[in-house]
Amino acid sequence: MSRHVIGISVGSQNTVVGVLKGSVVDIILSETSSRCVPTLTAFNDRERSFGDAAFSTIKSNYLRTISYPNRYLGLKSDSPFLEEEKKYATALPSIDQNGKVMFEIDYKGEKEIVYPETAMGIYFNKLKLNWIKAGYETRDVVVSVPDYYTVAERKAMIDALNIADLNCTALINESSSVALAYGWFKRTQFEEKPRIVGFVDMGQSKTTISYVSFTKTTQKVISVTTERNCGAREFDLNLAKFFSDVFNKKYGLEPIKSVKIKLRMMDAISKTRKILTVNKEAALSVESLMDDEDLHHILTREEFEKIISPTVGNFKNIIKKSLINLEKDAKMSVKDLHSIEMVGDAVRTPCIQEAIKETFGMDLGKSLMPDECMARGSTLFAAMNSPFFSFKDFNIEHFNYYSIFIEYPFLSKLFNYFIIN
Repeated sequence: MSRHVIGISVGSQNTVVGVLKGSVVDIILSETSSRCVPTLTAFNDRERSFGDAAFSTIKSNYLRTISYPNRYLGLKSDSPFLEEEKKYATALPSIDQNGKVMFEIDYKGEKEIVYPETAMGIYFNKLKLNWIKAGYETRDVVVSVPDYYTVAERKAMIDALNIADLNCTALINESSSVALAYGWFKRTQFEEKPRIVGFVDMGQSKTTISYVSFTKTTQKVISVTTERNCGAREFDLNLAKFFSDVFNKKYGLEPIKSVKIKLRMMDAISKTRKILTVNKEAALSVESLMDDEDLHHILTREEFEKIISPTVGNFKNIIKKSLINLEKDAKMSVKDLHSIEMVGDAVRTPCIQEAIKETFGMDLGKSLMPDECMARGSTLFAAMNSPFFSFKDFNIEHFNYYSIFIEYPFLSKLFNYFIIN
């Protein structure tokens, strides 16, 4: 086992990789010196690419670019989530003779069958080359996975890591990873009486709300509510539909029906949406969007919030459900909460923050780095699993039965054999 420990947070949009240097978690930079790497795997006539390189060619090479590969892991033809994923797909998934999800990719002039595990394996292998280049010679990793991941999805993630010749010392639920990033460095502030903290994580594709109890010696996830389809990409798709309708009324053209044009539009929409987190209005402009016609629109925050209201309504329902689950799982309510912490890019949206304040009656805490805390928590857990680091007197208790696979991932394969087969 290496003295270096790596923690990986695989997000729907971006992946962040951490490494422990002394007592500090450092983020490994990408080839373009970015702190995150787009979660993409692409193929062309010469080579396979990933991350920033794949993102730079996605608009011209979308048919051979697999986006959101981690969200296809473990899915089969009868999965109720497959149709939802197709709304956001670049290379469209298909089904093999055994009912498994696959992608038919034109690679070097030939048709190649690529499974999600293979796409992720290629991606992990490239990430590995990044940290080796940075001077960290190790195959040992801890990977955070969504709390909603089933046994099949967890097994598929381990298979992807095996393809990349990586040793998965642990899978850790995202709720536990986020809590560890918060709790480890604040443990001296905790008392014998538990501090109950809520974590609201709204990212690119999903929302997870977890409640965690902290004492000086123990971190315990006491309740988790998660929805795999509620995130920023829904904001962007709703906006794309709106602007496509505007464009259609003006020019009689529907840009959303073309994947290539839709990608251009959604790229501009994503940038505009982020501007609206700090400004009351933002200009959306796409030159020669379709048939040499331009798309120009001044989008106000009020208009933006009206367009995304269905997703915001769903988010509010998730909050309400999380409080019902908190009562059921831990016999606690809002009055027992010490604070609420924000995680994920979409939580920066003003109307989302207002929904949180309205329900919980408190301001959002900003102790965490929303885009990096999962990688930091995963890295800390990797160090806890390593014989070369000492983490005394701090125990982690997880929420559901999948937690046995967190410390012992080989049990996931064993359990899968008896239950699935």
